[in-house]
Amino acid sequence: MKKYIEKQRVSSWSIFLVVGLILMSISAITWYQGSSVWSLLGFFSVAFLGLAALFSIVSVVTVVDDEGIHYRFHPFQFRFRHIAWNRIKEIKLRRNKKKFLAENLDVKNGFDGWVYTLDASKGIVVRLKNGSKVLLGTKREKELLNRLKMEEVKVKAS
Repeated sequence: MKKYIEKQRVSSWSIFLVVGLILMSISAITWYQGSSVWSLLGFFSVAFLGLAALFSIVSVVTVVDDEGIHYRFHPFQFRFRHIAWNRIKEIKLRRNKKKFLAENLDVKNGFDGWVYTLDASKGIVVRLKNGSKVLLGTKREKELLNRLKMEEVKVKAS
């Protein structure tokens, strides 16, 4: 059957704005304490470019195929995590809450389970038979739902 592949990247300009403001405030504090302007400008430039390069390569990749759901947080996870179809209890569609400036940047382990979403307004909550959950963000909700409906798994809309 057809594979569904989605790669989410950080595309929000607001992240770069926040990082820039933080670095500028650090530079202003150290300049006030007596550091030279050129060393601060060098530090600011290198730090900002380094963080911008990191944000440009960070991505969440989701693959849905006949074996199950695979996901990876690149470049920090080298291998795909795999959820077989027989381990899934249900899948629920969910709208993510908009956050101020951060635009739904989440990769964390919360009380309910793992969350993997980068700049996506919707997601699917995969509830496993052992009770754990994984939230995977998506920007292409209809394509993902069409692919999930091909499998024998319960899909609920919330």
